[in-house]
Amino acid sequence: GWLPTSGRGGIEHYVLPTIALSWLSTAAIMRLTRSSMLNVLESDFVTFARLKGVGEGTVIWKHALRNSLVSVVTYAGLTLATLLGGAVIIEQIFAWPGLGSLMVTSVYARDFPVVQAGVFVASVVFVLASIVVDILYGVVDPRIRHGRTPCASSRRRRCPTCRALPRGRSGAATPWFRRCSWRRSSSSASSAGP
Repeated sequence: GWLPTSGRGGIEHYVLPTIALSWLSTAAIMRLTRSSMLNVLESDFVTFARLKGVGEGTVIWKHALRNSLVSVVTYAGLTLATLLGGAVIIEQIFAWPGLGSLMVTSVYARDFPVVQAGVFVASVVFVLASIVVDILYGVVDPRIRHGRTPCASSRRRRCPTCRALPRGRSGAATPWFRRCSWRRSSSSASSAGP
């Protein structure tokens, strides 16, 4: 046949195990990417980018995709544990020598040090994947990299008229030459809290 069903060899030996292992998670990631892209494409910043005249390709690939990838990266990191568990079954079905086959034969032979080493290696891989996912958050979303959230950046916004910072929680009085309608509206909004 075209694709061998067992053993190791060239590239053709990787096709069926790869499809069998990644079929479910690929479909779930595609659905999640689609739904998060649809949510982001309805956002105000995407509409604003389109109104500025930015090309549709740039809007989709640079603005929308980067903001929608945070949930996709999270889900992809969590599915790694499922892929590690599924690799044991895939190695048994396709007769591949690997960590999963070693673990199964070690359990049957009651070789506990090998089982412990296999569990340790799998847990280290999972922890490293979690660290990589955390690093990818900063790559995908610059607000996470710089430690800025929309709330934190809006507190530092200056008045467009007089360039003054809004009042703090202390409610310190401002000089007469720094007062403007923006400061009155921002201070009245902050004092009208619950």
